[in-house]
Amino acid sequence: MFGADGMVGGGERAAYGFAQALAQEIPTTLTTTGARRETIRDGALRIEVHPSPGTLGGQVFDPLCYGLLKQLRGADVVHCHQYRVAVSQLAILAGAALGKPTFVTDMGGVGVHFDPDVPVERCLSGVLALSEFSLRWLPSGLPHRVIPTGVAKDFLDAGTLPDAGDHEIARVLFVGRIMRHKGIDVLLQALPSGVGADIVGHVYDPEFYELLQTLARDRDVRFIHNASDEQLIETYRGALVTVLPSVYRDAFGGKWQMPELLGCVLQESMASGTPVICSDVGGMPEIVDHGVSGFVVPPNDPCSLGQRISELARNPALRAAMGRQAHEQALERFAWPAIARRMLAAYREC
Repeated sequence: MFGADGMVGGGERAAYGFAQALAQEIPTTLTTTGARRETIRDGALRIEVHPSPGTLGGQVFDPLCYGLLKQLRGADVVHCHQYRVAVSQLAILAGAALGKPTFVTDMGGVGVHFDPDVPVERCLSGVLALSEFSLRWLPSGLPHRVIPTGVAKDFLDAGTLPDAGDHEIARVLFVGRIMRHKGIDVLLQALPSGVGADIVGHVYDPEFYELLQTLARDRDVRFIHNASDEQLIETYRGALVTVLPSVYRDAFGGKWQMPELLGCVLQESMASGTPVICSDVGGMPEIVDHGVSGFVVPPNDPCSLGQRISELARNPALRAAMGRQAHEQALERFAWPAIARRMLAAYREC
């Protein structure tokens, strides 16, 4: 995550957010990989970056790296933010061998891993899942808690400001990596007449991006590939609604078992005071209170999605009420200090 060539998505932001929040409560070190060995001080958080000579199976989130295992000796608790990757499973085995309480939160990546050949799950003290959906994909029979990721204070603060959106010119927002399981093609097909769309995210799938550009012709669609958090907050607040239309089956016929373990984009939008629409996929319906903070629609269904977008575009009062409810729910459920305290309690109780 750290460095010009780093990979930054929801999983990376979540692990970083957990570490930042915990650092306000107890001494915390975030250990990761990068181009070179360095130690970074980020407020109360210490970040140790270890160089990786390569990856396993060609997966960027499954690095070859053994130097970070040395840091386990000084830890009181080991918490891995991936499960089905070799570097995490090595850390779990090493943590257990050193007698450390060892936990895992999965971010959905699947690389080279040992189980079921090696019973790594027996070395875990507990499972801390992002959602009930995520829990299904983690080892069963262990102490567990469902603890979602949180939202940065800047997003929550933005939700207390007066509504910044000019909804006479309605624009729908998508934020996320441009990959085929995100279902952006469904959103573009769903756009009602007179409604534009901003697609914010880096391109990770050129073939899918080409399809999106074709679908965007003759529609009011803007692609934004580099946006700071400050720009992103303004974009959330100026949107009619934020849409995350992820799918289990993509436009090319590919199948995705874990397309969205939670959906941090929905949390950020809600915190900013903007309602959300998500597909009934993964852990997203656990975030969105249908009819209150937004809508849940069937996946791969442009008609249903388009109807919900039109409903909000026609009814500014409904959009404003949903935005207020979304912000209040985000304050109650996704503030990082409260989530850090829940995590500490889980360490002690599991």
